[in-house]
Amino acid sequence: MPNSKKYKKQYSEFRESKGIRNNTFILLMYLAIPYCSATAQQLTPKSISCLNLIKQSNLNLHMQPDSVKHIPANMDKPTIDAAWFEPNATPCLVGKYQKMEIGLKLPEIVQEKIDNFLKRIQPENQLNPYDPELLDVKIILQSPSNQQYIKPAFYYEPYENVGGIYVKQNTDFPFRFRFAPDELGSWKLSVSVVMPNQTINGNYVITFVCVPSNHNGYLVKGNYGDERDRYLYFKESKTTFKGIGMNITHSTYDDNWTPTELAQHKTWIQNFANNGGNFLRLELGAQNALPDWIEFNNYTPRMKHMQMFDELIDLAEEKNIYFMLFRHHVEVLKDGPEWDHVSWVENPYKKAFNLTQRIDFFTHPEVIKWQKHCLRYIMARWGYSSNMSVYEYSELDLFIPESEGRGDIFGKPSKSTEQTSIRDWLAQMAFTTKRHNPNLLFTITFTQGKSPGRLKELYELPKKNSYDFNHVVDLVGFHQYHDERKYTNYEDRFEQTDKLWKYFNKPVICEEIGFSDDPTNLIYCCEPYEFKNNVWATFMMGNMSSGMHWWWDRGIFKSGHEQYFQYLNNFLNSENLESFSYKPNKWKDGSIDKMKIANYYLLSNNNDRVLGWVHNATYRWRNLLNTSNCIQQIFNHTFRCVCEDGHTLITTNPSTNQPFDYYSKKYKDEYESNVSDVVSESFKVEGLKKSINLTKKHWYLIEFYHTQGVLPEKLFSHSFVLYSNSSGSIKIPITLNTLAPDYAYKVSYLGYHKNKPNVQLTDNGK
Repeated sequence: MPNSKKYKKQYSEFRESKGIRNNTFILLMYLAIPYCSATAQQLTPKSISCLNLIKQSNLNLHMQPDSVKHIPANMDKPTIDAAWFEPNATPCLVGKYQKMEIGLKLPEIVQEKIDNFLKRIQPENQLNPYDPELLDVKIILQSPSNQQYIKPAFYYEPYENVGGIYVKQNTDFPFRFRFAPDELGSWKLSVSVVMPNQTINGNYVITFVCVPSNHNGYLVKGNYGDERDRYLYFKESKTTFKGIGMNITHSTYDDNWTPTELAQHKTWIQNFANNGGNFLRLELGAQNALPDWIEFNNYTPRMKHMQMFDELIDLAEEKNIYFMLFRHHVEVLKDGPEWDHVSWVENPYKKAFNLTQRIDFFTHPEVIKWQKHCLRYIMARWGYSSNMSVYEYSELDLFIPESEGRGDIFGKPSKSTEQTSIRDWLAQMAFTTKRHNPNLLFTITFTQGKSPGRLKELYELPKKNSYDFNHVVDLVGFHQYHDERKYTNYEDRFEQTDKLWKYFNKPVICEEIGFSDDPTNLIYCCEPYEFKNNVWATFMMGNMSSGMHWWWDRGIFKSGHEQYFQYLNNFLNSENLESFSYKPNKWKDGSIDKMKIANYYLLSNNNDRVLGWVHNATYRWRNLLNTSNCIQQIFNHTFRCVCEDGHTLITTNPSTNQPFDYYSKKYKDEYESNVSDVVSESFKVEGLKKSINLTKKHWYLIEFYHTQGVLPEKLFSHSFVLYSNSSGSIKIPITLNTLAPDYAYKVSYLGYHKNKPNVQLTDNGK
């Protein structure tokens, strides 16, 4: 392993060298490169230390990178200059898995052609910087172990927030390369500019050093061959990633994404992270920073919004949040999307290529080629991030052909040519993504209307000339919205998770959950229990993350419900899920309608360990009618809730414009408008070791934890000792002193003994 002390010594010597007095450094690397054709003999590159280049540059310390002036090398030869941008405080020293960025200035004759394209002048003398077939700026990397990687640079225009307005800035280095090294030691970097009839190869090899950091690395699959494969793992530590997830996908519903909306987006993410959240979804959509939405072959009109999106990625990295980046082609929906500007008629590919049917978006060769170009740009600009864990195409079953009515392209799996076409398209997108970022996981998700059996058909081995989805995707996700009825978690989400896991043996994620729409979203402004119940229940179902609520901007963050993430985070903090193979289980005390107690738990394969969550199943929004003034106002249609963006949640059904029927019998249970007292009740944990000996028993320590009402760091409540019966179950009394809606608990094996083991219990233990 490389000696990290050596790198620190190098950096210390560099800091103390003549002319260096603060933490702001600028690297100007002059690469004098012979003009040559693709077939010409190239000069042997000369290795130049990044540190030496900084010392040799003799730059004014107060100059910023974008104000560095080009100092000509040999004027009769093309030059490529480069500047170090990040990390700003430690140039040439990059933390493992952390971001580095360099800027590149191409020869003037090349930049002039680029400028002509952007200005739409002299069409005969243009180069499109977004078309890698015409201009491909390649970075060739050599790792300390002599592995070689070829990565693309991307065209870039800087914007800066000046007084609440993003203003374009000048730069001498409009091509950027971003990278996060995953190997300690000295890396080598060279540049090659490829054009149809000419290649310019750099004759310098630049070195930089990757040093240790506190980053945990990419998220990777486990490949244990057992229940542990339900989860993802940190590449660096090999420990389980215990996902606590949330959708915070966007902060605007039109294409005028403002700095104010971005600030709100950042606030949500900061609050999420500060309360223990570590996994979120970000949408790269037409309403924010999708590069090819305005013009399919020119991403310059999105530069401002892409700069804003850069800041979201930077914030996720700063807060140690891993994220999914997803695309949602809502504009190809048969009935059109909610937002006018992402309608099919505004799709830039439809307009440019005169597409007559939506399916053409997935089959037209030029359209597919430019979608791949856009993917390449996305991966070059954001795919460097070690925190980007998953790239996704969301709700694939709604990517429609004209003939399928609502838009289920998988309605006729054995006959639909559209199905085959979209499968082929998806495989091409997946392969393109993996080619540019092999560390990135890939997935697709479907809407809630698909049963696990139906999804199996969609994922099954391919028909002729099609692809096997099961080999394309790395994890499986599903969306399931309901108005949080009593059976939603216990039956629907649990069964969906279980069957998807059994079918595909891949991590499963309950990726979008929550109420259905505004009239029921209003409940988030009144009480947290549906939100909190979902967080705990979905994690105990064996999902790779707690279920990811939608409606971040419709009452959840406004009401401060993110605080409940802290309790799950702290509960799991000391658990090494990789040490056991946990299988999800559930137990209830009666039929769904009469159910008073629901218990969800993860049981280790050796029957020694349980992580669980038990709740009063009657403690739900419909049963709070007689005790919650806010719920009463909702039922009386007198309550409103104004969200952060000014949207007002009301009790009117948007589809009928009539008052919403909160009294509907589908929301009722045996207890109707009241919460039932369960203090004298008990619940079971089944599947433990069987105590069949008359003299010896299998003893277990049961520890209870609060999920609310105390400081999250003090969530431990009490403990006691019990033994399992001959069937391997323990009947645990609910020792709650109040109508607390739920508790978390842990069960640990103490051994096979004749008498109760002598263990230290809390004061109120039994």
